[in-house]
Amino acid sequence: MSWLLFFHRARRDAELSKDIQFYLDTETEDNIARGMPGDLARERAHRKFGNPTLIREEVYRMHGPPFFETLWQDGLYALRMMRRKPLFTAMIAATLALGIGANAAVFSMVQAVLLQPLPYKNPSRLVAIWDRNVRDSGVSKMFDSFEDFREVSQHASSFEEVAAATWAVGGRLLRGHGFTRGVLTMPVSRSFFPLLGIAPALGRTFVEPDSQRGCSAVLSDRVWRRQLAADPNIVGNSVTLDDELCAVVGVMPPSFAFYPEAVDLWILLTPNFSPPPNQLPLGIFARMRPGISIAQARAEVSTLHAAVHRNDGKERDLVPTVRNLQEEFTFLADASLKTTLWVLFGAVTFVLLIACLNIANLLLTQAVAREHELALRAALGCGRQRLLRQLLTEGLLLASIGGALGVAVAFAGIRYLRAAHPIEMPIGAHLEINWPVLAFTAAVSVVTALLFGLLPAWKASRVDSVESLKAYGRGSASGKPRRWMQTLIAGEMALSLVLLVGAGLLMKSVLNMVHEPLGFRPEGLAVTGVTLPPNHYPDAPSRLQFYDRLVTVLEARAAALTTGLPPYVNASSVMHISNQPVSPELERHDVGQRTVSSEYFEVLRVRLLRGRTFDLHDRPSSEPVAVINEAIAREYFAGEDPIGKRICIGDAGEKNPWRTIVGVTANEKSSTDYHQIGWAERGIVFKPLPQDPPPAVSVLVSAPGTGLQRRIANIDDRVAIGETQMMEERFERLLTYPRFRSVLLGAFAGFSVLLAAIGLYGVLAQLVAQRTQEIGVRMAMGATRADVLRFIVLQAGYPVLAGLAAGLLAATAAMRYIGTLLYGVRPTDPGTLGTVCIALIVVAGLATLLPALRATRVDPLEVLRNE
Repeated sequence: MSWLLFFHRARRDAELSKDIQFYLDTETEDNIARGMPGDLARERAHRKFGNPTLIREEVYRMHGPPFFETLWQDGLYALRMMRRKPLFTAMIAATLALGIGANAAVFSMVQAVLLQPLPYKNPSRLVAIWDRNVRDSGVSKMFDSFEDFREVSQHASSFEEVAAATWAVGGRLLRGHGFTRGVLTMPVSRSFFPLLGIAPALGRTFVEPDSQRGCSAVLSDRVWRRQLAADPNIVGNSVTLDDELCAVVGVMPPSFAFYPEAVDLWILLTPNFSPPPNQLPLGIFARMRPGISIAQARAEVSTLHAAVHRNDGKERDLVPTVRNLQEEFTFLADASLKTTLWVLFGAVTFVLLIACLNIANLLLTQAVAREHELALRAALGCGRQRLLRQLLTEGLLLASIGGALGVAVAFAGIRYLRAAHPIEMPIGAHLEINWPVLAFTAAVSVVTALLFGLLPAWKASRVDSVESLKAYGRGSASGKPRRWMQTLIAGEMALSLVLLVGAGLLMKSVLNMVHEPLGFRPEGLAVTGVTLPPNHYPDAPSRLQFYDRLVTVLEARAAALTTGLPPYVNASSVMHISNQPVSPELERHDVGQRTVSSEYFEVLRVRLLRGRTFDLHDRPSSEPVAVINEAIAREYFAGEDPIGKRICIGDAGEKNPWRTIVGVTANEKSSTDYHQIGWAERGIVFKPLPQDPPPAVSVLVSAPGTGLQRRIANIDDRVAIGETQMMEERFERLLTYPRFRSVLLGAFAGFSVLLAAIGLYGVLAQLVAQRTQEIGVRMAMGATRADVLRFIVLQAGYPVLAGLAAGLLAATAAMRYIGTLLYGVRPTDPGTLGTVCIALIVVAGLATLLPALRATRVDPLEVLRNE
């Protein structure tokens, strides 16, 4: 600011020198016109106008002082005014700091997730190609076939590069440097890393010769440092992956990540890969050519898909879709993350707007108190524009202080978000205070100054100096701003109601989820994963032998084995029913399957509705059987008894035999696929573990105590054992994000209600101060304290009721946008709307109480004596 002031002072002096020369030349010409000689004319002119002070006074009188000099004077005066009222200044600065800081913190999340591009080459042109079932709602996503990938790679003209990746596989064993560790591997095509355009930190990525050899791997920085001790010579050497030598060709940098972020190494899909690539479902990723739109790419992919699947029926059931990769990563992090961020951003904007309305009310009150000062300045010749500039300068200075403190609040908020991790961030998103966030904060500070400063400044600059000076001394100020104060209070009440309704609906949704019967009992249960090395347990008998020993060792602890646990169900399989024709109505991809031990239903306390569960007689040599849940019975066997019916998951064959249904159990609640909050009841077919022993299971134990992993390792220390986790933690994690949303929105709503109450109190306190004489006269003429109390309550009631009415209309319209974040409650829930209205009326009543009681204590004799 000092160099800027120096520059404008220099500019002012230069302009002043021009004015001096102008007056000297004009006076000299006038003297010559009067008949004076030239030398005498110039001497007389210098004698009259040679003093710069005189010229400056003349210029200031005609044109006023320079703008920046008056701005500097206004700033100094504003600082003196703030120093006189430190509590008032601190309250406004703190309010602005919280409002602006919350906006900056939430904007940093929006910027990181939705606005910051992915850390890849040409990220705006990267897309993901999925299949979608035509019967689904439009948000489902399925992997494509290998034929789709080959067709798009060879014949699609919309893309520069095309790559593929399949499911990340967990539980594989990596050996190296004396350690054995379970790792998450992702098989990818050779073009995967070139598509993303990220160079490795060590070595290289996959090339064509790698396709002709055995296993090739690119390591993540995390597994290279933890598992392999950051060996700088690892490239070109081999590691052991499930007893298979795998050549390491490169190590990725620490910043590299793809979905899922926990992948430890990427292995190359080769023709001799097991299973063969043409049997794998694949995710297809591509970079569009410049000038190609997603709609054009989707149309071309649809044509290619139809050509590939014309004869296999998939053309009828599945349709391809092309989506922006950044949007997909946001969706995969949390299906409702985008909606959550915009809801939170809208909420903090409402909070800041309420803060501006509240500060505007306080400044209006301050303007009324300063009415005599402003009137006196106007009477001394200060113009309306000058008064307006002075008051706006005070508002801008307050907003600057609030913005500076708001940056500190934003830093603290982001630090909390990083530590608490209440929302899963997508790939490439990093919370930080960067230049876009600082620029946004500065812009918000300026806009905020205009929002809360313009109306009070405009009203104060219209002061009637004559009337104000006449009123001064009688103890009463003009009451003209009172209508504006009440209007602002109505606005605060309306916005607060919208926030409270949103917070109430989200909290009610979380409570509905918490208290919903799950169909099983997770309390006191612990789970860990066990993966058997394929070279040591290559077939079903060897795996079954290990599982029998495992159940025997853990029998005292009520243990069960399963390939899946609630609340997650992959319901994407097709179930066929024996002796029933195959039709689109029956061939639905909506069935989940689990392989479980006979103790599963008892340990989880799942209720048996009909028939029986598995027992010791369900062995590999016995008839294949299955247990279904109530959702399967209701959807596929409506009106008939499913016991004894024969079903098959997928195409019937040696690996998928027809199974006889022997029992029906109650439904287990599972998480929803495409909404982050809510429960679903998905159809599940349970298979007995002895008849289909898998290579990996989850071990479910009641009252695990300590030593669970040691007990499993005592059976065979070559198996991979996962971390032990309590079942309650799985459900707590599912509720973390909904709780965060509701708590944060509730905090914003509570802050807004506090601001509205303070604003209402300030208006009523000013009303009582302004109309003390009127109240005293009324009481002297017979008005009772009840009459005065009724008068003050009515003054508060009008803006409160108007604000509630406007808020109800706004809430009814706004809540439909958060429908995907709700569970078990309608956006227009009457109970929530009524509770919020009652709460705001109670808060308004408490804010009215003190000013109203103060008004009833007015002494009419004292008022008349002062009058």
